Amino acid sequence: MEAFVPTSVDLENESHVWLAWPDQIDDPATLDAFRTLLSEAETARMARFRFDVHRKLHLVSHALVRTALSNYADLQPGEWSFIEEKFGRPEIAPACKTPALRFNLSHTEGLSAVVVTKNRDCGVDVEGVNRVKNLAGIAERVFTEAEQADLFARSGDDQRGRFADYWTLKEAYMKARGLGFQLPPQTFGVEIEAGTGGSATLKLATDFKDDAAGWQLSLQSIPTFASTSLANDFRLAVAVRAAEPASHQVVVRNAFTN
Repeated sequence: MEAFVPTSVDLENESHVWLAWPDQIDDPATLDAFRTLLSEAETARMARFRFDVHRKLHLVSHALVRTALSNYADLQPGEWSFIEEKFGRPEIAPACKTPALRFNLSHTEGLSAVVVTKNRDCGVDVEGVNRVKNLAGIAERVFTEAEQADLFARSGDDQRGRFADYWTLKEAYMKARGLGFQLPPQTFGVEIEAGTGGSATLKLATDFKDDAAGWQLSLQSIPTFASTSLANDFRLAVAVRAAEPASHQVVVRNAFTN
């Protein structure tokens, strides 16, 4: 596997999302090389996972972060170090002397994603469309009334897909704010715009402490790796703080290629 070098490294007007498919990375030499990149803390955490699939997901995801960041700074993947903010969001440590770079990581079984930005709050979330079973019970707890109405007007695959749409968009925004579930997802809404290539907008109450106009939300359907099926198995959502969202582009690429 070779690291993907983007054709553009301009993060002034772009955010870059890198994807990795852990199930497709099975070369022992590549996995051994990934292990050499991780910190002692990352390695210790990986060892605590009970199942091989989760250890591999952790390994590939954290190697992905390090490899992606090294395309934007004069640091080797193994040289990056990280700190955690108050509510657990990882950030690049000051010792790396790359204060402008920001990132956020998400992974689910079968897919890892990291978004990289410059001087912008950012969040990414990926979820499998068929992962959640109790859609109605969860939606009633974490979705707004308008989101629930849209969801329950659908059925079957359409309903499962829309649930994943809302879930990933809301979680991407919560992660971008650095609050996670300290920001209750039912306290803000998202509206998915039809026919706009996966755009969405925040719907905030007048007393909500944020400006919806200052954010770009984007949503994509991601098929399983090398799939020719029209049934998309993952949703990818990105939230980026952008003063002029219409002029900001989210670029998605595969991070490792054969």
